[in-house]
Amino acid sequence: HAMRDIERLVALTERMAGGPVTARDLSEISRIAHDMRGQGTLFGFPLMTRCAASLCRATRTLGRDNRALPGVVQTHVAALYAVLSSGSGPGDPGAVTVAKGLELLVDASRRR
Repeated sequence: HAMRDIERLVALTERMAGGPVTARDLSEISRIAHDMRGQGTLFGFPLMTRCAASLCRATRTLGRDNRALPGVVQTHVAALYAVLSSGSGPGDPGAVTVAKGLELLVDASRRR
């Protein structure tokens, strides 16, 4: 199920890159990220939970008019894919660094 969510996020990211971000797209991204956060918690994938939570926060705080939003979403999608593909656990220092980086990216993008 999580990989289908990633595929849907990829499609939404591609659409965002081609034009303005719609409220519907932003709502769909938020819903998927929220679902993935829950899946990560339920199935014991804390890094997926953390990355998805960061994406949820981005959809709530950046707003669809923020020029950085498409790139922020794309970066989160790539990170979620990497975490799922590699099976990275909470003790993987590289994956933890990526999760921290996503959170910093959202904070920095809020200022744009």
